Amino acid sequence: MASLETIYLESNPCQQAEGTGYRRRIMLTLPQVKQIDATLVIFAFNLSLEYLADLVCSFARSS
Repeated sequence: MASLETIYLESNPCQQAEGTGYRRRIMLTLPQVKQIDATLVIFAFNLSLEYLADLVCSFARSS
């Protein structure tokens, strides 16, 4: 999985069950992924998993 950079899950059961939250879950689990479906994950290229987790948590608290 370390070399996985692109993943397409549109219309996949996991995407349908999670809604738009599945992208966030992929970014946290697989930080090396650069593209999810047709969306580039630009801001995650060189960020650590810990930083991404903090970013997501702070966003969730502000919502």
